[in-house]
Amino acid sequence: MPRTTPPIAKSKRKRVSRRESKKRELREAIYESAMALFLQKGFDNVTVEDITHQTEIAKGTFFNYFPNKESILLYFMRRHLDEVKDQIPRVIKEAKTTQQKLYHLFSILAKMVVTNEPLVKWVLLESLRLRVYKKEKKEVSGKILQNVVEIIKQGQESGEIKKNMNPEKIAKIMESIFFFSAIRWLTFDRHTPLIDDIQEQVQYFFQGIEA
Repeated sequence: MPRTTPPIAKSKRKRVSRRESKKRELREAIYESAMALFLQKGFDNVTVEDITHQTEIAKGTFFNYFPNKESILLYFMRRHLDEVKDQIPRVIKEAKTTQQKLYHLFSILAKMVVTNEPLVKWVLLESLRLRVYKKEKKEVSGKILQNVVEIIKQGQESGEIKKNMNPEKIAKIMESIFFFSAIRWLTFDRHTPLIDDIQEQVQYFFQGIEA
């Protein structure tokens, strides 16, 4: 005779699901309110009280979701980089060569920067200025960096990239190139579309590491 889930257990799961859904919605509401205020007034001019007033929640509720206002910067980066990371398997599958894989991966990152230009510019500059959560920022960017490392290793196995080069060091150099190009494009140099600039940088760099 098939086992059935007791009605009480089903009801409990529904309550938990609704509770988790409400938590996610409130976290997003706090995040959206905070980012709007940061852009409007500047990070230093916004207090936790401003955010809670805008969101219409108690101060204690805010701290249940974010330890301080700086952590909202990390939440922004984590959320958008997770979206990028979800696209990477498709990119790797569709691209035939290592260079194409790197092109596509960094193009996705560039599109994310361009699409969210005002917020990305502000978050990158503020995170540099404030030096918030160095360990956590490394963890967030590490999600993408590890994918670059794997692509480099695959390129070495296929004979496309020199085998005597350290994959981790190559990936970090490429990350630095992307970061500098993004900052330059966001702050003062718009002569070349960011995606085109990134692809050109990858091409030049790849010429130095290809076998």
